[in-house]
Amino acid sequence: GEGSLDQSDKNKTRMSEQLRYTPKESMAESQSGGGSNGFDTSSGTDLSPHQEVVDKEREKALAHAESRAIFRLKLMLLFVLIAVALGVAFYAHKYARDVQEEELCNTFQSHGTKLVSGFYQDSFQKLQAMESLSSSITYLFRNETWPFVTIPDSSNFFRPFLALSSAAHIKFLPIVGNRQRLQWEEHVLKQQNWVEDVTVQEVVERSPTLAPTDAPSSLPSIMTTSSQPTTVSTTEPTSITDIMPNNNNNTNARRRRTQYFEIDETIRISPYIKSYVGVDTSPGVWTPVWQYSPFVSNNNYFINFNQLVDDEFQLDFPILAEKKNAVIARTESYQQGLDFQSTRDLEFTQEVLRIGGYGTYEPGEPIGFLHYPVFQSPSSRDKVVAVLTATVYWKSYFQNILPETAQGIICVVENEDQQFTYKIDGKDATFLGNADLHDPRFDEFEITAEYKAFQDDDSDGIAEDKGTTFNHVYTGVPVDQSRLNYKIRVYPSQEMADLYLTDEPVYYAIVIACVMLIAVLVFAVYDWYVEMRQQKVSTVALKSNAIVSSLFPKQIKDKLYGESEDNNNKPLSNRDAFRRAGRTASTRAADSPEQSLTSPISSSGRRKASAIADFFPSATVLFMDIAGFTAWSSSREPSQVFILLETMFSTFDKLALRRRVFKVETIGDCYLAVCGLPEPCKKHALYVASFARDCLEKTSVLAHQLIPSLGPETGELTVRIGMHSGPITAGVLRGDRARFQLFGDTVNTGSRMESTGKAGCIQCSEDCSEQLRSWGKGNWLRKREDKIQAKGKGEMQTYWIMPKDAATERSQTTIRTNSSGALGMKDPAEYMMSPEFIDAPSEDQTPTTSHIELYADFNYDILLKSLKAIVSKRSMQTKPSPSSRRTTITRNPSGVWISERVEGTIPASCLDEVVEFIELPFDDDGDQPIEEWENATVEISSKVKDQLKEYCRKIASMYNEGNPFHNFEHASHVTQSSAKLLSRIVSIREGDTFGIAADPLTQFAVLYSSMIHDVDHRGVPNFILAKEDPTMAKHYQMQAIAEQNSVELAWDLLMEPHFSALRHTIYMDSTEQKRFRNLVVNCLLATDIFDKDLKGMRENRWHKAFHLTNDKEDFRVQSNRKATIVIEHIIQASDVSHTMQHWHVYQKWNQRLFNEMYKAFVEGRAEMDPTDGWYKGELWFFDNYVIPLGKKLEECQVFGVSSDEYLLYAKANREEWEKKGEEIVAGYAARLKERLKQQQEEEEKSS
Repeated sequence: GEGSLDQSDKNKTRMSEQLRYTPKESMAESQSGGGSNGFDTSSGTDLSPHQEVVDKEREKALAHAESRAIFRLKLMLLFVLIAVALGVAFYAHKYARDVQEEELCNTFQSHGTKLVSGFYQDSFQKLQAMESLSSSITYLFRNETWPFVTIPDSSNFFRPFLALSSAAHIKFLPIVGNRQRLQWEEHVLKQQNWVEDVTVQEVVERSPTLAPTDAPSSLPSIMTTSSQPTTVSTTEPTSITDIMPNNNNNTNARRRRTQYFEIDETIRISPYIKSYVGVDTSPGVWTPVWQYSPFVSNNNYFINFNQLVDDEFQLDFPILAEKKNAVIARTESYQQGLDFQSTRDLEFTQEVLRIGGYGTYEPGEPIGFLHYPVFQSPSSRDKVVAVLTATVYWKSYFQNILPETAQGIICVVENEDQQFTYKIDGKDATFLGNADLHDPRFDEFEITAEYKAFQDDDSDGIAEDKGTTFNHVYTGVPVDQSRLNYKIRVYPSQEMADLYLTDEPVYYAIVIACVMLIAVLVFAVYDWYVEMRQQKVSTVALKSNAIVSSLFPKQIKDKLYGESEDNNNKPLSNRDAFRRAGRTASTRAADSPEQSLTSPISSSGRRKASAIADFFPSATVLFMDIAGFTAWSSSREPSQVFILLETMFSTFDKLALRRRVFKVETIGDCYLAVCGLPEPCKKHALYVASFARDCLEKTSVLAHQLIPSLGPETGELTVRIGMHSGPITAGVLRGDRARFQLFGDTVNTGSRMESTGKAGCIQCSEDCSEQLRSWGKGNWLRKREDKIQAKGKGEMQTYWIMPKDAATERSQTTIRTNSSGALGMKDPAEYMMSPEFIDAPSEDQTPTTSHIELYADFNYDILLKSLKAIVSKRSMQTKPSPSSRRTTITRNPSGVWISERVEGTIPASCLDEVVEFIELPFDDDGDQPIEEWENATVEISSKVKDQLKEYCRKIASMYNEGNPFHNFEHASHVTQSSAKLLSRIVSIREGDTFGIAADPLTQFAVLYSSMIHDVDHRGVPNFILAKEDPTMAKHYQMQAIAEQNSVELAWDLLMEPHFSALRHTIYMDSTEQKRFRNLVVNCLLATDIFDKDLKGMRENRWHKAFHLTNDKEDFRVQSNRKATIVIEHIIQASDVSHTMQHWHVYQKWNQRLFNEMYKAFVEGRAEMDPTDGWYKGELWFFDNYVIPLGKKLEECQVFGVSSDEYLLYAKANREEWEKKGEEIVAGYAARLKERLKQQQEEEEKSS
């Protein structure tokens, strides 16, 4: 029953109950079977919609599971490929990094070994040079008395040994005994001329201004004493004054200038052995500095300086004198400003290094000393008579060893508690500091060497580190081991590592990863492409399957698939065909039913397949039509028409699936459905009746939901439904566009049930009512008192199926009992033509407050959409300066429109604002609308929205709703027609729209003008209004009185402070405001079609724009003139659009206009009865205004097919009016007279 069916519907969303759902009646029906030629349902398969839903859900779940499994597999493969790519990149990076590290290690080992070997080589050369120098001095003075010796030409004598040893400075220190001091000092005085010798020679050699060619052949003698060795006296002097030279004649320094330089001829050195504090008075042995090289000419302080006063030298001297060993002394460094001695040592060292070509000495750099003994006899080394001290710049140990490519090698030198670090860059070395400054990260690369390769006589020349070899044998005196603790450690630095450990491995890894990832991406793209192709194929197959499923029942669809599978074209019986419904979905998807849908006859003349058709002895057919749809659609855009149909029909489809009803097809606004085939069902009448009641209920809900987007008249739409039960023949009629078709008298009778029914009602035949009674639903039925006359059937008794208790109020209130007591329902088109709907002022017709607000909100939606376009386009253009914004125009008490900011006035009369053409903004981007602002989603503030809605409602309240024609409902109809024409202009993508399509402000002005064009209309023409209100007529110069009054009232309302936000959204500056007002004024005055002056100006403008060619006139002027004409034609056509729409729409508004004119006549406002000339007047109006206007719309070439539509409707209405007009006018008059008579009788009774 209905209760159990509703309960199953409520539980439909629960999958578990769907899986268990098996209606008992379906099992019974499956056992009963059909006719002799019917479908075989003996298998008991439940093919109910619920089971179909379950099957579809199962198939979807299976397909979803398979898709997810494939997706997971692809995802896993993608991850594996990415992991492989990353792994290959990682190992490539590791391999490249290992190669670099190996190259770094090998290069460092090579450079480090070479550095150590060079260090040994340099040390060997220094020792060997000192050995040679010592032997040379010993041999030179082998017959002289020590220590009284002076090396002749010491500068040249020391030069080769300086070069060989790479020493910065060599000092000669004779050993002076305690008894030899006075004689030594006498020797110093006598032999001081070596200083003058060296000074002249070295100054000449070092002078950069003296060229060799400029020097004389011989230098003038500057020596004051002989350079011959001193003769030693046998008698010791008693005091130093005994041996001091007499300088009485030379008390002042005497200087002589040579050709090249100036020399102090009285250069003298102190004869005393000195210490840091003056004359050294210490007893014992002295080692005065006697001769040295290179010589510092301006610093004789160190000559005759006792070296033994130095603490370190005191420790080294016993080793030299007693052990007769060479000594490598501790390292020293000199700092600035510690004391006087340190400062002099620093300055002396800096000068020595500068002279030696070692560059600038930075304070704190380590300086080394090599002390070597000089023996008295060359044959026996038993007595040390002097010491040679070589000053070694430690940097020189590491210079000129490595190639220029060797960069960033760190060398740390250690000696007991001393540490200092050098950085070697090629042939140069840089002192870093007095500490171990190497990077601990490179400890593993360390190369260590100890300075003891030359200490033993049996040394094999092998250094004690990592294979560093030295092939020379040292033959000099032993090097003392107790003072030889130097150790050298070599490391690479980060700088060197950066030269070899570059970012190339990263680049290799990135390149390899990119290549691999590109390969993965190519694979993914290829897979995606294949997937897309597969999806397209699947989509096409699914769409084809969906189309076939929507066109054919499941069994018919399986029959089609079954035929395409039959390779032998073996004919199948209908029962066998429908047994194939259990085949797998994958097999069915691979089939192509198109072969079965084509012509059943092959090219050879043989049938390709058997006919797909069968007879069903009992089924119920339903016809459902949208009442009033044709008239409604004539005033709507095509998109709005399809929105309505798609919304309603898609809802009906869902209800059909829910009620187990099969949708056969839709023809226009007619919906055809059936139940009881191809799946036999005993309750087919019950299911169809339930479906019809659902559709009736949903139609009212949907119609009211669509009012905001499709207009208030949409809420008046309903459905008219007819049902009939009986035998039906059903099958597929193959050929082009094959469809599942129903045949038989039952189908024809069902169509008659719908066509003779009433809007908002369900009518069924007597056979259908018997089916419902058999299932206990007699309470749903109500007998129709009057019998209908059905074509081909004669007189028939029918029944109304009552709607649900929850049916809409419209369904309840529109049911009427006719004069004979029969129950009926009015069709909206018929109701609009009925006196109770059209006549005014009647209680049914007078709009309620909610009715007026409904139309106001409809206008609000249209204007809001256009306002959004204005804001969107404005947001994409340059914003106006603040000074030009928010300029409003108001009217002063004298009636003159003035600007609040901009000087100047606007004429008091709207007629003065009528221009030949309105200047539209010229857009460099072209005339067509820009999609960016056309499709942009912009937000309008809630304040502006509220003001716009309030403004629309106030405008609606300003209309005289007592007017049957010139009321706000008609204004809304005009607004809707204007929106339709504007949408045609905006939709044009090719051709010139004269700037209208690209200017949303112009479009808004047209829609705004349509809404306000009849504000405060008095219900009479202008010539009558001039008589009734001469003051107003005089104010408006007796022209377009009602139109000018509408402009002023609407504009005054807009200028109120309350609507400031709305105004500032419509226009931003005075230029836009002026253009907006010009558009509004010209639009409204264009609706006065009877003013001769305005009409003449419009005709002249039309002739200039479309019939004359003026090449000298500016293109923009021509375009603006045509745009002005198009704008006026939009509102003119919209104002009389009822004459260019469906006949019912024309009849509705034509009778309302007649009623308004008749009302004015009855009230004595009009002199003539409109009945007398209404018929001919309408024909004249069609011939002289409406049809020519339609032709002009077509000639403008901007309205697309709408111009053709309007012209066709206008001609059709004119033809229909010519045939029926006189009768219709007579009916108008008769109904109005009857109504007036009833009113008089009621007044008499009440009086």
